[in-house]
Amino acid sequence: MKIQDLAPIAIVFVIAGVVLGVGADILVDIEDSVDDSALASAAVNNSTEGLAELASWLPTIALIVAAAIVIGVIFTSFRPG
Repeated sequence: MKIQDLAPIAIVFVIAGVVLGVGADILVDIEDSVDDSALASAAVNNSTEGLAELASWLPTIALIVAAAIVIGVIFTSFRPG
């Protein structure tokens, strides 16, 4: 593990955030256009809840990845030559 590994991981998290944001916007538009069908409304609501749940885990995943890189850097710096 190297500090340089943080840049591609950060880009992945930025892309994931943009995708989640656009997905949420699309779901809002779909929810506005759905007629009174209970099945369609339930599907949109379930999708919105799933998207929110996934988005709530991103900070935890980022913290774990950053901690793994820091621990990897520490281990490699103390490794004998």
